[in-house]
Amino acid sequence: MRAERGDWLIIERASVDQAPRKGVILDVGTPDGLPPFLVRWGGNGYTSLVVPGPDARIVKRAAASRQRRRTQRRVPRWWRRLTVRG
Repeated sequence: MRAERGDWLIIERASVDQAPRKGVILDVGTPDGLPPFLVRWGGNGYTSLVVPGPDARIVKRAAASRQRRRTQRRVPRWWRRLTVRG
């Protein structure tokens, strides 16, 4: 499993009632991108050194930003100027 700074590490949980754990990779352990990874976890902001197991996957930085842009809701310009008075 190879990664670069800025890639996302996603760890799928074994239990159905737990959401996947997502974090951004801040640093990699070796020059060729192999583990361990220094990861800042989303949600709580903690950083930890991680050696990913078989339930983990890497999402490249470019793919993550494309997906984020695609899922953002587009708001028409006239809607931004609309104010609600109450």
